[in-house]
Amino acid sequence: MTGVEINVNGRQYGLEVEPRTLLSDALRDGCGLTGTHVGCEHGVCGACTVLIEGRPVRSCLMLAVQADGQDVTTVEGLAGPDGLNPLQEAFRAEHGLQCGFCTPGILVTLTAHLADHPDATEAELRHAVSGNLCRCTGYQNVIAAAVRAARSASARSASAQSDETEPTATGPGETSTAPTGPTATGPVGIEPATTGPLGTAITRREDHRLLSGTATFVDDIALPGALHAHFVRSPHAHASIVTIDTSTTRGIQGVVGVFTGADLAAWTVPLRVAPPIDGLVPLETESLPTAKVRFVGDPVAVVVADSRYTAEDAAALVRVEYEVLQPALDLAASLEGRAPLVDETVDSNVVFREHFSAGDAATAFAGAHRVVRTRFSHQRMTHAPMETRGCAAVWDAGRAELTMYTGTQVPHPYRTQLAARLRLAEHQVRVIVQDVGGSFGQKLIVHREELAVAALARHLDRPVRWREDRIENLTAALSAREDSAEVETAVTADGRILAVRARLTSDFGAYALFPANYMLRVVAMMLPNAYRLADYEYDMTVVLSNKIPASPMRAPMAICTWVTEGTIDAIARDLGLDPVEVRERNMLRESELPYVTAVGETYEDITPYRTYRTALDAYGYAEFRRRQHADRKAGIYRGLGIACLVEPTTYGSAFYRSAGIPGSGHESAWVRIDPSGAVVASVGIAPAGQGHETTIAQAVAAGLGVRPEDVAVRLGDTEVAPYGMGTRGARSGTAGGGAALLAAQRLKDKVLAIAREQVGTSGAPGSGAADGSGLDVRDGEIVRAKDGGHVGTGVALADIARTAYLDPLSLPPGMEPGLVAHLAYDPPPMTYSNAAHLCEVVVDPVTGQVRIERYLVAEDAGTMINPKVVEGQIHGAVMLGTGGVLYEGVSYDAEGNNLTPTFRDYVLPSAQEAPRIEVLHCGTPSSRTPGGMKGMSEGGVMGSIAAVTAAINDAIAPFGLVMEDLPITAPRLSDLLAGRTAALPTE
Repeated sequence: MTGVEINVNGRQYGLEVEPRTLLSDALRDGCGLTGTHVGCEHGVCGACTVLIEGRPVRSCLMLAVQADGQDVTTVEGLAGPDGLNPLQEAFRAEHGLQCGFCTPGILVTLTAHLADHPDATEAELRHAVSGNLCRCTGYQNVIAAAVRAARSASARSASAQSDETEPTATGPGETSTAPTGPTATGPVGIEPATTGPLGTAITRREDHRLLSGTATFVDDIALPGALHAHFVRSPHAHASIVTIDTSTTRGIQGVVGVFTGADLAAWTVPLRVAPPIDGLVPLETESLPTAKVRFVGDPVAVVVADSRYTAEDAAALVRVEYEVLQPALDLAASLEGRAPLVDETVDSNVVFREHFSAGDAATAFAGAHRVVRTRFSHQRMTHAPMETRGCAAVWDAGRAELTMYTGTQVPHPYRTQLAARLRLAEHQVRVIVQDVGGSFGQKLIVHREELAVAALARHLDRPVRWREDRIENLTAALSAREDSAEVETAVTADGRILAVRARLTSDFGAYALFPANYMLRVVAMMLPNAYRLADYEYDMTVVLSNKIPASPMRAPMAICTWVTEGTIDAIARDLGLDPVEVRERNMLRESELPYVTAVGETYEDITPYRTYRTALDAYGYAEFRRRQHADRKAGIYRGLGIACLVEPTTYGSAFYRSAGIPGSGHESAWVRIDPSGAVVASVGIAPAGQGHETTIAQAVAAGLGVRPEDVAVRLGDTEVAPYGMGTRGARSGTAGGGAALLAAQRLKDKVLAIAREQVGTSGAPGSGAADGSGLDVRDGEIVRAKDGGHVGTGVALADIARTAYLDPLSLPPGMEPGLVAHLAYDPPPMTYSNAAHLCEVVVDPVTGQVRIERYLVAEDAGTMINPKVVEGQIHGAVMLGTGGVLYEGVSYDAEGNNLTPTFRDYVLPSAQEAPRIEVLHCGTPSSRTPGGMKGMSEGGVMGSIAAVTAAINDAIAPFGLVMEDLPITAPRLSDLLAGRTAALPTE
């Protein structure tokens, strides 16, 4: 061990560390400053950035001994004695963060840059943070916050020179009113006027802890004496396990043991996925493999030691003998029965087939003017949350209870599955979710590693924790989207769609951790999109392969919009028509609603045509075509992509029943008023950066008649929150917010019933009050309707609460004491929102570089709980979809080795590449959900994949090339365009 003296945030720390200890670990473990996060271990993501003598340094690449005697500043040291500093306040005001895991590194980086360049421009600020990756925000509000802080610094400097008073910062829970200007955010569109909690862009209450470095992510949880787990993983894509030799780990100081699949088989139950769905092959997955590995990264053993460093060292010494087998990597070979079997318990790698037919497609094709054929292939991607997977398990032997700290999106279903697989009663398991650094669908299930950690904690009667590194996350977590579609479309001479036939295929990876039809079924369901289509057929096939297992990823149906909109563009190309006109001829109008699609889904309360026209009119379509024509003559290749979409958001229980999938779509909430008048609420959803604590407070405030800042929200603890189905898709606002709103309204009814006894009644029914008594609750006060308005009664909510709890004999006859309402809400089978995306790009035909010049979204998400949160979700979703088009992709070689194991290989877009996104709100409330909410968090992915790809194809149209395979990276596009000559535009 080596002694190190470090001055951190003005405090001297004397640490004893191993010479190899990283500075990031010394700060977190030695100094207890967990605001510095580790996201990649390779210095690429920037989450671990700290200041050394005022200069930004990646602390995951620096040894603690190198910082000896130096001054270090972490995110905890940025705030001043009076609270957050101006940069941090700017992030709060501009909604410059979501999950917040990457935020400390971004703040530290910007702090250093603004210290040197207080008048930095937007372009300079984008460049400054281009080495800090964010998966949630899309960077737009990050840059807006940086610009705001720079302006604030300039203003303070000018103020100091002129002896003027500084403006005060926005306080917690208050609405930001400071202007940001067009260079910071671009146009923000149309926002409905509102005076109540719903629809108000209040700042998020979560942000203070995320900005100050006091949030609690899984790896921040202090568990004294906890052991650390590290997994031994397969270097082969397909191999039999011959032997596992752990003898070399014996005697290593600090190693508690090495455990294999045989141990886990004795302690746990395997996962069986076998819902009764026609065409679906039942499949079973061992807790850890005992006989065969199926992909590079498959965990075969787990080492438990007293430190993460020791566990990793010991894992490297475990010797596994394999008999290498040929991997199944080619989808076509599996479809034809030529590939090796991935799972020998079934007869084929094909694990799902389905044929569907509606209407009379054969007749429509026979009478068509033309049949347009298109093909679409989306590459394999991975979720890449900034916080990788991890967990910590504590077994209480005296109570025979397990507490599991994890970052799951679905605490209660997770608890149900974890208890069953550990052979425990559900009341013996408690799941706690605190802050989560992003998920995007990767944290939906009980992963095999998490199950192993829980079983080990019980077996060893010691706390056990695990955090995967970035290589593990990119090679062994979950992946998604390796889907393809071949489409035939029967059309008339003027571009009207008569019928569609689609052949859909998907590579599901090595194991079925979800039903194999889970994602592709929604692709097929949403293929008709916003267009009239009665005659529709599809064939769907899903295969196993020796790749990372597949799972839902934000917008698991994402390819569907690209398929439909790409087909529309192909029709326009083939027939020599304007793609705008082809869309208009086929698009549903509001007068046609409710409309039952070819697959039996009912559209209602959507506005595809109005939203489409809003986007086109705001963009200036005709003017763009003039610019494009002139630019092509000058050798500038500009393109515009249009994507209209209908987004499925809230899946009710009836949807799962009709799909043959066991499960529920309900959500639960409780709202309580304590004797002091304090309001507390909880729902079953779990946060992963979406701002649930704020939006649920707004929903409760709207239903109860209090201020959002007076509502405390408790989420993510299965001992506190009611049983709900968690956070997935776009259900949080509609199902979670809807349940909270309804529970609050139910509690308000009881409050008013008590109030009638205390203050009497006056006013008439229909006076605008909450009930016929003329009484209502406004800002926590009981008010009475009078002369078209309201007057106070002198009774506060706290007075009603004291009566309810402490003077129950004064309650109305038969009313039970207390003020609490519990409610379960099952939403409609499906709720839909819709949007139109327009993307303008310029393509350099030599380098293949694609530059996004403008991006506009017209969105109908119904009633927005918080417009700022909605816009932030759109920004992040658009950027995730754009990353899939231009940069990201999981690649394998012929032996199944993953060629994209780090962020140097698996490329995420940065602030340098991120466009400004203009958002126009065209809200039409849903008639079937509480408050009229619809949801919208996945549509940005669906729309951007289609719009960005279409824009590229429009730009390169003079070269006679159409891109059908993603990603469209610059080198690939450059190679494809090489040697091609562009056709000059004609007048």
